Amino acid sequence: MTQKICLAAIEYILLDLGGVLYRLGIIPVTRRLLPHLTDDEIMARWQELDSRIPFERGLITEAEFLDSAPKEFGVDMGPGSFLDFFNDWLGFPFDDATEVLVQIKKRWRVGCLSNTNAIHIRHAMTQGPLLDLFDERYYSHEIGFHKPDIRIYQSAIKKIGLDPKRIWFFDDLQQNVNAARGAGLNASLCNGTDALKKLLGLGG
Repeated sequence: MTQKICLAAIEYILLDLGGVLYRLGIIPVTRRLLPHLTDDEIMARWQELDSRIPFERGLITEAEFLDSAPKEFGVDMGPGSFLDFFNDWLGFPFDDATEVLVQIKKRWRVGCLSNTNAIHIRHAMTQGPLLDLFDERYYSHEIGFHKPDIRIYQSAIKKIGLDPKRIWFFDDLQQNVNAARGAGLNASLCNGTDALKKLLGLGG
């Protein structure tokens, strides 16, 4: 279902990271190690990882995650090797992600709202200045809630300090878009920076 959005009423752009600004690496990286798995099977292994949501909600430590995740994912790795493997899952920003954020900031305040973890954020900070461009950053492992739980959107809305109808949220998963709308936000499905530019009417 589409949602009519009045661009003139928008004061704040709220972006997911993976799939919107980042080209995720989990599938190509895992396929090199486990070539027999399909794309859907790789993503299912990640989605079904017992330690995933607790880690992304900040409920377990990095050490606890790295100790349990390799066995849960089905790879024979120690914590150190799995850390390198897991960092590669993050992938890299789309080539024009920084340029797109700079364009957005000329017109609106901009923040990110991401299901993520301390390991990936620390790694992302080594990849360049992209995260520093956000006016605010809302990470699931710091907030303590996880999309599509409505409480993560409510927490971000409260911190932003605007009527949710003044905020436009973009995510690459429909379930997260639906939940954001349930919290009162304008929300759109978005895969990659080309789609983001088109939705926002940005040139380039």
